[in-house]
Amino acid sequence: MSAQDYHIQDELEMCSKDNAPVYPKKSVIRNCALKIDLSKVPKNKFEKVTKSGRTYLKLDYRLLIRVEGAQMVFSFDCGGKEYGRIEADFGT
Repeated sequence: MSAQDYHIQDELEMCSKDNAPVYPKKSVIRNCALKIDLSKVPKNKFEKVTKSGRTYLKLDYRLLIRVEGAQMVFSFDCGGKEYGRIEADFGT
């Protein structure tokens, strides 16, 4: 696999209701796009999974959000170790 294969994109969604819905509904909207660089995570943290005849790499990680001043700083950890910051795009 190339280094580019370890760059993924996901979306952070939000809901302004007091009780978040179990499944996304009309009240759930996109907050931002997250660009995550997983290339620094040791390769032994990835699990090979085969589904429908295709093999994928699975990684369990946590999205971390810290407030620094007036900014939200996104990062992720895997197995309790923080591996890097996440780029957030709030554009429409």
